[in-house]
Amino acid sequence: MNDNMQIKAYQRENFDKLRVFIDQNVERDHLFARDERYLSWQFDSARSPRSIFKNPALLLAWEGPRIVGMIGLISCALNIQGKVFPAVWISTWFCLPEAKINGAGLNLFLKVHQLGYEAVCVLGMSELAKGIYKAFHYEMMEDVPRWIKVMDFEKTVGLLEEVLPQYSSGAIKIFCKNYFNQDKGAVKDKADIVVAPFAGPFTRDWDESWRENFAPGLISTNRDAAYLNWRYVQHPYFSYIAIVARAKENRRILGLAVYRIEIIHGREDKILRIMEFLSLPECAQQLTSAIIRDAEKHGVLFIDFYCSNHKVGKSLESGGFKYFLCQERALFFPTRFQPLENAYFKTTAAIWTSKFLKNKYGHLFTEEALYITKSDSDRDRPN
Repeated sequence: MNDNMQIKAYQRENFDKLRVFIDQNVERDHLFARDERYLSWQFDSARSPRSIFKNPALLLAWEGPRIVGMIGLISCALNIQGKVFPAVWISTWFCLPEAKINGAGLNLFLKVHQLGYEAVCVLGMSELAKGIYKAFHYEMMEDVPRWIKVMDFEKTVGLLEEVLPQYSSGAIKIFCKNYFNQDKGAVKDKADIVVAPFAGPFTRDWDESWRENFAPGLISTNRDAAYLNWRYVQHPYFSYIAIVARAKENRRILGLAVYRIEIIHGREDKILRIMEFLSLPECAQQLTSAIIRDAEKHGVLFIDFYCSNHKVGKSLESGGFKYFLCQERALFFPTRFQPLENAYFKTTAAIWTSKFLKNKYGHLFTEEALYITKSDSDRDRPN
């Protein structure tokens, strides 16, 4: 790092310069450049135990009076089978090319590791960044698994014919048929379990369920009530739908699903995107069935769910969901819809853990308990 470069925590008076930096160098009309309110929500420093931050939690690289790089920090607690540790998701790590030569990007990255987090997590990255994470001994998951259920066969075929004109209509129909099963999804509700919409906010009854039923078996962002309220109830743009399964006798929460309906840019077509699916085995089928009924009501083309946990993903298979693995030069379901893009984008995940966590728990990405979804980091956000 040259003598003229400094790494500093973002200050409120920096927004105008940051907006210009993002607009000119990262992406024209980027959400972070046009909406300070969203920036402050995404990187809410009140959720961070690191006292250097005033809202939002960003680190900026400066050369004199000029911003040349940035990195965003989404604070969280990492749950490891019921124990929680301070952690952070890295987001929007960007530097000017000339500043990279002077070490701005690397020094932003190193500064994050100097803040004392027990884990640093990433979801979505460039090939260049992937090499850096590997060099710093991050555990890697090349592509977070994705489950798909086609709801409207004809319209999904039509969408893929438009996105993938290099394939024949016959090949696309055969591909879609693998993910289309009208016979699966409807189940008879159990008399002792009630599944119903949940308007929020999440409170103590969810914390009790999370602590007793889910956290001990998972390695994940700590999805307690405070986190779910921030992530879903208080989201500045998206309206998420939550449904819960409760025991009829004592009203205890046995399962939770969170999803949203996404309208494809410039079209009327819709996709249902599941963000959370946490369920005890006895109510998984009822929760799945409730999601499918809502998908039918909204007339969606298909449903998708990114989830690193195969056990959770498989609990949806009774409803006709199928694990989708994108292979090179093969048919695929689009991943981005704002706008609709005709390429497949991997959702690569990575995690660095402190020496303490490594000694205590070993490699986290080898555990079947790992639970990462599209709601982690900033993968589900407006354009």
